[in-house]
Amino acid sequence: MLAFYLAIAVGQTMVNIAPMEGSDLLMIAAALIGLSLIPIALTGLGEPNLSELRVLGVKKLYKASRVGVVGAGVAGILVGSFYALGVVFARQIGLSVTEAALFMSTVVLGGLAAQVPVGMLADKFDRRIVMSCILIAVGTSWGVLSSSISSDVPLVALMVMAVAFGGAISSVYPLCVAQTFDRLDRKYYVAASGRLLMVYSIGATIGPLLASSLMSVYGPRSFFLFESAIAVGYAIFVLVSVRIGPKLPKEGREKFIPLPDISPVAMGLDPRTEPNVSKPRRSANVVQD
Repeated sequence: MLAFYLAIAVGQTMVNIAPMEGSDLLMIAAALIGLSLIPIALTGLGEPNLSELRVLGVKKLYKASRVGVVGAGVAGILVGSFYALGVVFARQIGLSVTEAALFMSTVVLGGLAAQVPVGMLADKFDRRIVMSCILIAVGTSWGVLSSSISSDVPLVALMVMAVAFGGAISSVYPLCVAQTFDRLDRKYYVAASGRLLMVYSIGATIGPLLASSLMSVYGPRSFFLFESAIAVGYAIFVLVSVRIGPKLPKEGREKFIPLPDISPVAMGLDPRTEPNVSKPRRSANVVQD
């Protein structure tokens, strides 16, 4: 995860090494993709054992964890909108190419910095409350600060907001995965991760379309207003679920694991999905949130 986040942060700054108008940046990206295949080709690790895995439908998954399924879609909307339109937003408020790259990198590094403290809180307290508090606090701040974004907001203030923004949006998806795994048998983990990733991808497709439509009509300030509304709205949904749903005992909860957007097969390498570890788990249709 450290390598993943640092690579994304460094990758944003590489936009400064060649002119935007030429094809050099595209060729550099293609070369990096080719180089990424080398360690994969040289690895001696075999495939994870998937023989004990089970199929899990979206309906059953939603019944087990409404917060996790809806949250995966919300995470897709938040993160997908940022990666698709973050640079557009930065340029529209007057940042230079270098400053826009710094803004993007700061958001990514904010996500990296949040993983450890958020993970510690999520393992100690109810994950739903932790996620709600983060989204309400940061989402409200986005809404308040969006009124000053279109004016001459100091770059330092924007970067501080970017750190909080990155920490918030990067925490939603791994918390949703942990929240969902808490309520499933271990044999469903890989299938559940695939369904969550599908819901995440749908959100990541819809989010940029909605955000870009708002930005074209109301300007760049609507970008953070859109993100804020989605975050706070989901936080309220989670708090309602906390009130009407049972709290899972601490001993029945899985450990928080930071996660990027990964494929279902890669989830077989997640320490929570070890097929040879025998641990009593709750049924997918017993504990609901």
